[in-house]
Amino acid sequence: MTTTSSSPLEMITPAREERPNRMCVVVSDLHFTDGTVGTQNLGAPTWNDFYNVIMQRSRLYALHEVVFVMDGDSLDMIRSGK
Repeated sequence: MTTTSSSPLEMITPAREERPNRMCVVVSDLHFTDGTVGTQNLGAPTWNDFYNVIMQRSRLYALHEVVFVMDGDSLDMIRSGK
């Protein structure tokens, strides 16, 4: 029996009613500074946009679960004058 799917992802993991919609967000290597040697960190508006996009997509795709994966040296303080 041949079936057609609407996306390549669906071919790999076909949708099933018993498995709710999920999203995995991977965050890795966030290198922060303490401000003593410059301001190279992302500003609050960037982080707000990041989380707002996740919220919007959660609603758009009726997600039941969002998994955050913190990979590697996720929170790393670098470039400090102290």
